[in-house]
Amino acid sequence: MSFNIVFLFVMILFPSLSNQTSLQEDLTLTQTELEILTKFRELVKSRLPHDYMTEDIYLITWLRAKKFEIPAAENMLMEEDWSDFEQEFRFEIQGCDKEGRPVVSIPVGDWDVRRAVLAGQSDKLIRYFDKLLEEVTTLIRDAQKSGENMTRFNHIMDMANYNLRIQACPLCPPIFLSLWQIIREFLSPVTKDAIKLYGKDKSEWQTALLENIDASQLSKEFGGLNDEGFSMEEIRKLPNLKCSRYANKIN
Repeated sequence: MSFNIVFLFVMILFPSLSNQTSLQEDLTLTQTELEILTKFRELVKSRLPHDYMTEDIYLITWLRAKKFEIPAAENMLMEEDWSDFEQEFRFEIQGCDKEGRPVVSIPVGDWDVRRAVLAGQSDKLIRYFDKLLEEVTTLIRDAQKSGENMTRFNHIMDMANYNLRIQACPLCPPIFLSLWQIIREFLSPVTKDAIKLYGKDKSEWQTALLENIDASQLSKEFGGLNDEGFSMEEIRKLPNLKCSRYANKIN
C-alpha cells in the first residue's frame, strides 16, 4: 500500500517517543516468546475483525506492551479505550482524488503529541497511529475486494496551528522550508514525488490540491465545497469505499 503526502505550512517533526522497540527487536523472539505468541493468536483470532490483526507483527505489539503476559495483553487488545485519542488526534477522509484514490486529511497542527508523550502515553500513541493507518489500508483492501481499482491514498498534513517550539522541538529555528530543499536532494525520485511541501501561501497550496482533487471532494478549509470531511465513525458505517475516478463522492 502506498500513499502521497502533502504538507501544508511546515514539515512535521514529532518528538522522540521513548521506549520504542526497533524493527529487528520486534521480529526477534525467544522460543518461549514464540510459544506465547502462538497461544495468544489462538486465543484471540476468532474475535478479531480484520485479517491483518492475526499477523505476528500486530499481535507482538500487544504482547510486548504487557511483557508477554497473555491475560493482560488480551484485555488491552480487546478492551483498549481509544475515545480520548479519537477526540484529541482526529483525522478525516475528505473524498477522492481525480485518479480514484482516497484523500485523508490530518490536522497535525491541532495534535498535541508532546502532551501525550509527557503524560506517559507514548506506547499507546504509537498503537493509535498504527490503528489509524491500518483502518485506512483496510478500507482500501475492502474496496479492492468490491471491484475498486484502488492501491494508494493521499495524505494532507495540515500544520496551520502547529507550534514547533511548544509541541515538538524547543530549540529548532523556523527554517524548515529551506531545510526541506536540502533534505529532498538526498531522497529517491519516488519519495520526492510523493511528498509536497507548501508554505503559508494559501493560493499556492489550494491550486495544487485542486489540480488533483475536485472541489466537490474537499472541505472548504482546503478550497473545496463541503463543510467538512468524513469522520472514521461515518466511514465505518459504509458497506465499502467507492472511489473510482467517476465517483463524485463516497457513497
